[in-house]
Amino acid sequence: MAGESLRSSGRIFINSMRSTYEHLGMVLYISLVWFALAFLPGTFFISFARQAPCLLTFLLVFLVIVFLAAPMSVAVCSVAQALLNREDPGMGDLWRRFRAHYWLTVKASAAMLTLLIVLVVDIVFFLSSSRRIVQWIAVPWFYLLIYWLFMTLYIAPLIAREQVTLLELLKRAALLVLDNLVVTVALLLEVLLVFVLCWLLQFPVFVLQGGVLALLLVTALNEVLGKYEKKALEEPEEELEEV
Repeated sequence: MAGESLRSSGRIFINSMRSTYEHLGMVLYISLVWFALAFLPGTFFISFARQAPCLLTFLLVFLVIVFLAAPMSVAVCSVAQALLNREDPGMGDLWRRFRAHYWLTVKASAAMLTLLIVLVVDIVFFLSSSRRIVQWIAVPWFYLLIYWLFMTLYIAPLIAREQVTLLELLKRAALLVLDNLVVTVALLLEVLLVFVLCWLLQFPVFVLQGGVLALLLVTALNEVLGKYEKKALEEPEEELEEV
């Protein structure tokens, strides 16, 4: 089981890199837009909040991520999904998809960030206690924080793939992590690898980061969901054989 999951993770990374090469022009375009409207504003306000930590600066970070960075990231994932579907999207499609997924992305990112704040505050609260037994209570909250991190890998590609309610979106992301833990861990490592390579190699690789990550996440979701689609097709065939 783990061996198949690792092979699946390898296919995800190889196929996403191949797709990056095949659609290099569009990947460069969506990466540049993502860099300008998601990465730069997000990192600027996070850096500002670190230098001047207060409620106002943290609120600014929250608003920038929820209303700008997250919707742009989902739009990039949506274009990446279109590339994998051989739809040949144009430059204007990025903005159309930005509008189409905007409000669901805002609600989802607000919910995920709120959950992150609650988890971090609880962990800090328990760890700051002088009693060892209270500090140990932080352990399950730390695992929940890791689980939250895994869920974030599926949120954007799920929104890009289909329109669902917020509750359904969060439920699907949570179930995908539970049922594909090895693939999800490997996916997180691959995302970190892309980040490290982009930082080490700098320009021009750095400006490809958004598109490469989007293709990686979308390819991973397609790979995972393909497993369930294959099972769904096999079950009717098995029933017919029994008859």
